[in-house]
Amino acid sequence: MTRAAPALRRDLRARRAAPWFAAATAMAAYCLAMAVQGTYPFGGRSRAVNDLGNQFVPFHARLRDLMHGEAHGDLFFNWASGYGTPFLADFFTYLMNPFSWLVGAFPRDSVEFPVFLVTLFSAGLAAGIMTVFLGRLHEGSPWLRALLSVGFGLSAWMISDGFSDPMWMWGLVALPLMGIAYDGCLHRRRWVTGALLVTVCWAGNFYTAAMATIGMGLVLLVRVLLAEAETGERPSAEVDDRPAGERTAGVRPGVSAWWPARMRPRVPARWRAGASAWWPVRWRAGASAWWRGGVPSRVSARWRAGVRLRVLARAVSMTGAGILLAAPVLTVGLKASKLSQPAPEAVYGGPPGPLDYLAHLIPGGLVGRVPHISVGMLALLLVATYPFIRRVPRTERIAWLALVVLIAGSLVWKPTILLWHGLALPNGSPYRASIALTAVLVCVAWLALARRPRLPELLAGAAVVLALVVAVSTTAYMTTGPWILAAGGVVLLGLLLGLDRFRDDRGVRRGLTVALAGAVFLSASYTVLSTTRIRDAIDWWKPKRTFDAQSLAAYRQLKAADAWPASRTDPGPHSFASNDPMLLAGQGGGYYSSYLPAVTADTLHRLGGGWYIQGRHTRSFNDPVARAVMGVSSYLEPDDGPDGFVRRTAAAPPVVTLRPAGTPLDGTVRDVSLFSRQERALGARLYEVPRIARSGDGDLVPGRGWPLKADRASEADGAAPGDGTSTTFTAVCTPGTEAYWYAPWLRGRVDALGTTLAPVGKYPMTSNPLYRLGTVRPDGEVAVRVRSAQRQYVPESPVGCLDRAALERTVRHLRATGPDRVDASGHGIGATFAPGTAGTAVLSVVATPGWRCAVDGGPARVPRTLGGLIAVELGDGASRLSCSYRTPGLRLGLAASGAAAALLLAVTAAHLLRTRTSRPRRTPGPSRSSFRSQRS
Repeated sequence: MTRAAPALRRDLRARRAAPWFAAATAMAAYCLAMAVQGTYPFGGRSRAVNDLGNQFVPFHARLRDLMHGEAHGDLFFNWASGYGTPFLADFFTYLMNPFSWLVGAFPRDSVEFPVFLVTLFSAGLAAGIMTVFLGRLHEGSPWLRALLSVGFGLSAWMISDGFSDPMWMWGLVALPLMGIAYDGCLHRRRWVTGALLVTVCWAGNFYTAAMATIGMGLVLLVRVLLAEAETGERPSAEVDDRPAGERTAGVRPGVSAWWPARMRPRVPARWRAGASAWWPVRWRAGASAWWRGGVPSRVSARWRAGVRLRVLARAVSMTGAGILLAAPVLTVGLKASKLSQPAPEAVYGGPPGPLDYLAHLIPGGLVGRVPHISVGMLALLLVATYPFIRRVPRTERIAWLALVVLIAGSLVWKPTILLWHGLALPNGSPYRASIALTAVLVCVAWLALARRPRLPELLAGAAVVLALVVAVSTTAYMTTGPWILAAGGVVLLGLLLGLDRFRDDRGVRRGLTVALAGAVFLSASYTVLSTTRIRDAIDWWKPKRTFDAQSLAAYRQLKAADAWPASRTDPGPHSFASNDPMLLAGQGGGYYSSYLPAVTADTLHRLGGGWYIQGRHTRSFNDPVARAVMGVSSYLEPDDGPDGFVRRTAAAPPVVTLRPAGTPLDGTVRDVSLFSRQERALGARLYEVPRIARSGDGDLVPGRGWPLKADRASEADGAAPGDGTSTTFTAVCTPGTEAYWYAPWLRGRVDALGTTLAPVGKYPMTSNPLYRLGTVRPDGEVAVRVRSAQRQYVPESPVGCLDRAALERTVRHLRATGPDRVDASGHGIGATFAPGTAGTAVLSVVATPGWRCAVDGGPARVPRTLGGLIAVELGDGASRLSCSYRTPGLRLGLAASGAAAALLLAVTAAHLLRTRTSRPRRTPGPSRSSFRSQRS
């Protein structure tokens, strides 16, 4: 016992240190690759590519503003984007990775650094927790399983998919956490703790948590089916985390999980504590045949099936309770998704070629839309070796390899792709669920390495890998990086062979393990470097502009001009990223999110705003009338100056205005054109909408508009027009007015009044805004020549001529008749009028579902709308209007979460009570001297 104590302490220290070692190795390897590539924060190349720059850096900037009290709005509502939009669903989906909250500890102009830390720390934490889970899967060297966990933390999924989506990085953490939670179900213990782990996973990011739940649920199913399958013993022994004194009692861990209480041997607690001191040697060695942690052979198969079903039922109930505890995240997100602008229809292009798919088992490459499943060459060698390890029961090998094949196939079959992604084919890569396969591959690799594969088995696995490399050598995936890493597999193979050769020499094994750690570190770092270099060479991955000298100058100007809630300061139509209002502050129309409300997209579009991605990315208004409707008093425009923009000011009405009683609200009148809709929203006649004459053949098509000639020889993006290939629209307006052109779905080239436009509309993906053509000349003629490469239509009334003087008079009138004071809170807005004010109050806020308004403290009611904006009739007279926003789905989620919390508390209380009542009384036991006296 004395000799074993240092070994036990050394083993305990190793098990505690290995997760930290895995985390540090993964993070150091990633940082080294970024430093060599010169990527931020180690170089000048920004990481803000794709959605990382367009969405997540701006979202983190807003989170930082909220944490410092510098944002307009709160967690429930965002006054900055889309001229006012709900925010809680965005927060739950994009900002619930706990590492995202580090952003509050950094200056605003350094937001990109904590966003980088989200990726880095998530990868490190995932590697550390995976190290713990692998120990639950099978006992073995903590250091070796840590090296495999590095491959999981820096898997191809993380390098290619997860790195640009900070919230998805929590999915890396969720997979081993779910595995640990289900391991508790396998042992029929820690149900409440497991439910809390499920909650942590689902609250952090429910999208990837669902994938983790499915993936680790399948792992649990395999483990349950394998238990007692052949020998009556558990095929994957669990690590014994109990104190050394309990481990020496000769009882294998997990015994209580598989024996019902009525069938467990009843040994007094005082005997169990010191059993090893006086039990016969033959008992200490194996604790007898009936005390091995397995089900005795005499127990029927029906009883075993019942045990398995109870384990699965425990897992299902635990998962359900954990998800219910995180219910607000789900109910708010699902409700917001239902109310959001529909996404473009995604079409699955079919599975990749078999060789292209298999090639992605080799690390270091990046090509096309194929599941990113590589977890490093070490894991690949061990997975290939696993089928040949004879010490692993055949049933176990078949089961785990079948699971790998099952998940791999499900990633490329459309029905199961839908299952992995919540029954919706994603826009973008359809293979996001490959994160689950990376976890299973690491599990299989550990099951192989923990059995200490021998020379013939390792050589057989190496032959399989060599055959794989030869088979995929002609694919586009096999560039320089994969070839170098595949060749480096020879070094890893040699080190594995050395571990087998010197398995009994502790010193040599320690040296070989250190060498293996160095090889894993270098190969992981080069894998990140190789993939990053390939990606950086692709134009699609060009970094967005987030925090540079120009954007910081824009931020300072917008903050200096901030007048909210009296009026808005709009960062548009100039654009740095797709969410400029959150990136730069201000209150604009730019907003890019999966939760952009459909009513917001439709309202801004119908008032003349442009959009992208079928309305999931709205833009700020370009024209003065729409800006006046929204109360915009300051905005940025593109410019050739050093900052790339210039700030303009405009007279604007307040955000809350008053219209006379009887103003026609939505549903009572029909707007014949965009111009009449803008006039009704502002409450005045502003435009002259002339009759249109079209050149050449082509009559007006009712319901569609004017047809255009198709010039097949021209470029679709508006090349220089040729003779006789354009269509001219002619109108007559009052000289001195400003002509505007509106053709939302036009793609081509427009020339009029000395202005050339290159609209890029495409129904329904891209909508053009209302464009200014110029000032109408003294002859009053407005000739618009349009060139198009395809047959398309422009609206019946595409030209409107704005009377600037009428607009100025209207703004002055609205300011004179407006409220005495406008105030706004985090998710509310109100106005104070002179006593007895009558008419209709119009708020420059889109009437998204969830708004309630009250007059003079009366009951809160759903408001009516004017041009899609909130409109409240004040009745015979009022002095106070208050509106507040209530997040749809939040109350239901809180109720479900409260019920789940009550259930967990009840289970905890029952467990404590049962433990206290079943604890045996402490009675003096016989001493060793009494035994001696009896013998004598």
